[in-house]
Amino acid sequence: IVLWIVIPLILIAIGGAFYYFFIREKEKKNNDIQLTVYTVKSVKHRETVEVSGNIEPIESEDLSFHVSGIVSHVYVREGDYIKAGTLLAELDNTQQLYDLKKVEYDIAQKKAAGAKRDIELLGMEKQLKENALEYRKLYASFSGLVSAVNIEEGDYINAGSKDTQVRIINISSLKVVVEVDELDAPL
Repeated sequence: IVLWIVIPLILIAIGGAFYYFFIREKEKKNNDIQLTVYTVKSVKHRETVEVSGNIEPIESEDLSFHVSGIVSHVYVREGDYIKAGTLLAELDNTQQLYDLKKVEYDIAQKKAAGAKRDIELLGMEKQLKENALEYRKLYASFSGLVSAVNIEEGDYINAGSKDTQVRIINISSLKVVVEVDELDAPL
């Protein structure tokens, strides 16, 4: 029985000595380390770069007539604010009005004679004449500011001309176009 008591006591004594000489000495050395504490503050950094550029509309439209003719009316001026569907200008339509009235007269004559086939064909011709009359008008497709009017009453317009007769811009949303050197661009 004495062995059962003496052996555990010896093991406890050896463990205590091991702790005291090895582990406690390491803890003393770790406690000698000094810590430095820093306070971090948020700082805003702003870098500016001077550039030049242009302000351009996101939406713009260059309008021109698709048929030839003499400008009879210009209803807008540069700087006018217009709504979608506004009539901007029109070409002389005297010939087209005459052609339309003539077809309407012919339809009335054929109705009186009872020629149904002729009336159908004249109805199609009337539609063509109405379209030709409408092609002589220039309308705005969206609301915006008239930024250029390059026609005057009496000007002759060639069909398919690449020249812009009226320019409309939407000033509700604009974009800035600049060139920035890659050395000045923020990282």
